[in-house]
Amino acid sequence: MRNAVDTTRLIFDTVNLLFLEPLDPVTPKSYKMLKQECPFICDSYDAHTGKQLQGPLLQKLLNFSQNEKDNISEETIELLEPYLTVKAPDGQDLFTPKVAKNASAALEGLATCPPL
Repeated sequence: MRNAVDTTRLIFDTVNLLFLEPLDPVTPKSYKMLKQECPFICDSYDAHTGKQLQGPLLQKLLNFSQNEKDNISEETIELLEPYLTVKAPDGQDLFTPKVAKNASAALEGLATCPPL
C-alpha cells in the first residue's frame, strides 16, 4: 500500500491513534475523496503506518476490539473526533464504511465505529 488512497491514509491515522502510535505534527492538507477536494490535516501514513502493516495487524485489531476498546482515554476520543466527523465540502460524511469500501473492501470494517 505504498500508494495508498487518501481514504486509507486517514483511516490508518485513526488506527494509529487507537494504538497510541505517533503521528506527524498537524499541518493542513487537501484530500481527494468522493470526487471532491476535502481540506483536513496532513496524514501520517508515510512516516508511521508502515510498521502497522508489517506486523500482525489483524490480530492487534481483534485484541483491541475484545480487550481494550472500553479503555480508550478521553484524550484519545478528543483526538479521534475530527477524523470521525470530517465532512466533504458538499456535507457528506467521509469517515463511513461506504466511503471506506469505495477505496478498499478491507477498509470497510476499520471505518465502522459507534457514534460519538
